[in-house]
Amino acid sequence: MRLRHIEIFHALMVGGTVSAAAKLLNLTQPAVSQYLKSLELQLGYPLFERIRGRLIPTQEAQALHTEVNNLHSQLDVVRQMAINLKKPEGKPLRIMAAPALALEIVPRALRSFLAEYPDARISIKSAYSKQAIESLVRQEADVGVVYQSASHPLIDQQAIGWGELVCVAPPGVLARRTSVSVADLQGMTVFVPEYQHPLGKLLLNLYREQGLVVAEHIQIQQLHVALNLVAEGLGVAIVDSLTVLSVDKRRVRVLSLQPAIRFNISAASLSTVARPLLADRLTAHLQKAMEASCAGHAA
Repeated sequence: MRLRHIEIFHALMVGGTVSAAAKLLNLTQPAVSQYLKSLELQLGYPLFERIRGRLIPTQEAQALHTEVNNLHSQLDVVRQMAINLKKPEGKPLRIMAAPALALEIVPRALRSFLAEYPDARISIKSAYSKQAIESLVRQEADVGVVYQSASHPLIDQQAIGWGELVCVAPPGVLARRTSVSVADLQGMTVFVPEYQHPLGKLLLNLYREQGLVVAEHIQIQQLHVALNLVAEGLGVAIVDSLTVLSVDKRRVRVLSLQPAIRFNISAASLSTVARPLLADRLTAHLQKAMEASCAGHAA
């Protein structure tokens, strides 16, 4: 498949008709039809059935579209990077942080950073670790503050500290316990990080290793939401030790999780460009903020 074939196929899957695909790509309808005919001839099987003017994807087209959609997203990353490369200098230092880290770690680091650089211009956005990495690749951010992530060929990740999974419970639940295992939570309503989240993956692996069922657990995208659900007495939660740094301990109790599951927090940056000086200094302040938080939950 040539790149043009991929674009045509994706537009047809999104638009559902030749005319809609032609508008998306600014092409004529005959040109789109000709590209589709050429692609189907090359592949050796039809991709669409024509029913009352609409294109109905075949099973082969649906299977193919899953991978084509991923490739199309990567092409968007490349296009956006090309646009960002010509933007003028003088931009603020752009921080992209995972939500819990944006709430708990970044403000602590900025307090000392801005004391050192009071005139620094800064922008802060929150995004999940995977999206933060993608933003760095697109040069939409200078520093990412993320949970441990899979390595990326264009990204440098400097470990700045660690955290661990903990259990959060309402005051009257697990009252005699200071630590729990995931087995102790069986049969309870448990709020957990989404399983595509780096922490959710760690937790899912633990359940699998212990042969435990996770089906009854409720996946939560925003970990601070899980804290509020627990505070309302709706169940217990497994979150990370950074999320609970500012928790109201009158409303919830924090218990250690056994066996301990630790993970790294990283300051990430694009390896193919020189980092701004302020990005290096911010990383140093992030590391100090993490050291203080690590000392707190290690005690």
